[in-house]
Amino acid sequence: MKEILLDNYKQFTYDIEAKRKSISKETNLLNEKVASARDKYLADKLRSFKLFYKKRLAYFCVARHKNIKQAYDVPST
Repeated sequence: MKEILLDNYKQFTYDIEAKRKSISKETNLLNEKVASARDKYLADKLRSFKLFYKKRLAYFCVARHKNIKQAYDVPST
């Protein structure tokens, strides 16, 4: 009786362990995919911020240069 109960217990717990390992592997794979997607998203956002501020800086540099030039221009009479 003891051996039969032990065999039945092992059969049920083996299946549970296999499922647990399978779910754990799947969870790890999904976490890696999410991390990769997050990294790609953040890299894309960083590129767009860099481009935006680069254009903005260029605009302000040109505007500043025009203001300095106008300040030193002497109108001809």
